Amino acid sequence: FVGDVPFSLSRLGKRSLFLVGPSGTGKTTTVHLMVRAAGKRLIKINAQQTISLGVSFVVALMEFFEPDVLLIEDMQEVLMNHDAYGTLLLWLEQLNGRITIIGTIMDERESFGPGDLALPGMRPGRFDRMALIKLPDEAQRTRILELYLKGSVPVGMSQETEGLSPAYLKALAESTRENGVDSWREDLAMLRLMSPDRKRAVRHQRSTIQPDIYAVVPSHP
Repeated sequence: FVGDVPFSLSRLGKRSLFLVGPSGTGKTTTVHLMVRAAGKRLIKINAQQTISLGVSFVVALMEFFEPDVLLIEDMQEVLMNHDAYGTLLLWLEQLNGRITIIGTIMDERESFGPGDLALPGMRPGRFDRMALIKLPDEAQRTRILELYLKGSVPVGMSQETEGLSPAYLKALAESTRENGVDSWREDLAMLRLMSPDRKRAVRHQRSTIQPDIYAVVPSHP
């Protein structure tokens, strides 16, 4: 991160937080750093699994392991299914106030307008905290590339990697180190073919709740 971890469990308390952003931007990494920094216990589960396993099973899981934080990954998988999302909200209500709930939502848009990140069921005092983990800007891309290249960044690389997430920048840097500095444009072209379609987006309801916006920049490999 640039500076400290942007969230702390002590500040969040037993409220809910949703992290939204493109794939590879560090949403799950953010949660693990938060939990590690606080010395807390974490359980991670996929949103679709919560639906298939059933409310009672997941609640029993929480009671057995007594985690401090529940991480629900890939909530976008159930957002477009009204019944599934209703079920998810139902059991989140049962846990709300008893445990810190953090959900990740993959959304490949590069920018968002006011209220675009609202979710059904969000309201002040319940699920009311949301943050966008955005793609890195040019200066941040330079820092990430320097980190994984373990040296200077080739001319043009920071500019031409616009739209790549930290995960893809890491892959590009490691490939360049392995194949030679002259290979980076060819490696970048291959990564472009693999990177997500930024036109895909999860459709959300509008709301007056505004997200915080952060970029994740690793400080060490």
